[in-house]
Amino acid sequence: MTFREKLKKIHEAIKAGKGGAVFEYFYDYYKFEAFVVIAVLFFIGNLTYTKLTEKEIVLSGALLNQYNILAEEQVLDLGENFLTEQQIDLNENKAEFNTTLRYAHSGDSSFNDATIQGLVAQCAGGTIDFITGDMEAMTIFAYGDYFYDLREVLTEEEMELYEPYILYIDRDYQRQVEEALVTPEIIPTMVPPDMRYPEKMVDPVPVLIDLRESDLLSEIYIDLVDVLCFGFTVNAPHLELTKEFLDYLTEIE
Repeated sequence: MTFREKLKKIHEAIKAGKGGAVFEYFYDYYKFEAFVVIAVLFFIGNLTYTKLTEKEIVLSGALLNQYNILAEEQVLDLGENFLTEQQIDLNENKAEFNTTLRYAHSGDSSFNDATIQGLVAQCAGGTIDFITGDMEAMTIFAYGDYFYDLREVLTEEEMELYEPYILYIDRDYQRQVEEALVTPEIIPTMVPPDMRYPEKMVDPVPVLIDLRESDLLSEIYIDLVDVLCFGFTVNAPHLELTKEFLDYLTEIE
């Protein structure tokens, strides 16, 4: 049946007052098309509603190796309380902290690759502002250039303020490792220098902040036995607010 014949049949049904016949005909011939249209309209409506009600992420971070499964509410409160103190509207904005990332040096390390790939993608895409975690794991990411040199983020006055808590990597050690990757016969014989002692390094670079004395995070990282660190991730989209968050965590005046 041609399109013209279909229209003629509908017209005749309407003229004869057979509304039921029109519906029956419509259902027989156009039910699939109607379903598609309804589905598309539903999708557009749902997408529009989501966009109109979705909160903007103004602070994003990863709490690496945070194993306290009971701390979800505390993590949520941490972000909301900080934004409230900053007088940021919680109806339109939110802080988003990922507590599911793991990195292990021993035991089950099957999730390490997924963590690395996820953080690389976030840093490259500029969708994460900071990472916190134990010093052993954070050392790996620090030598992987995940973090800003603190001198690029903090002022001279702020560097002096945080000086007792600053942790370093040694660029000389990093160069040795990079050289070994392209020259297999060269194997670095030393472990990374202790991040707390820049005077023992050849080329120290400040990259992390020691947060062991942060009462706010110690309530979340209850099982942590290592030094808790904080780093500004490269390409962080909200650097100024992240600096305020660091002040909030350390309570350093």
